[in-house]
Amino acid sequence: MANGSESMGISPDQLTAITSSWRRDADAIEALVWSALAGATGAGSDVLAAVRACADPAKQAMTSIADRFDTMAGLVDKYSANVEAEDGEIAREFDTLSAR
Repeated sequence: MANGSESMGISPDQLTAITSSWRRDADAIEALVWSALAGATGAGSDVLAAVRACADPAKQAMTSIADRFDTMAGLVDKYSANVEAEDGEIAREFDTLSAR
């Protein structure tokens, strides 16, 4: 895209579909209930103890994933608002996201 005449090969409708999907996925993840893990019952099982202990870490991990979806959706929205003017800037912002 050095000369600005090449197409990205993606339509505004496709970008909207991507951001809508990511936001729906983030909402679905945020709606998950983790309290059932903490409430697992049973007698003397190390496995049950491990299940009970993973509720908070699981919620934290999934919240991080939902936040990432929201962040990426926002970046794509920003990108699609003015593709030619902001292409390089948005690419740099994606590059600042930590590796997973």
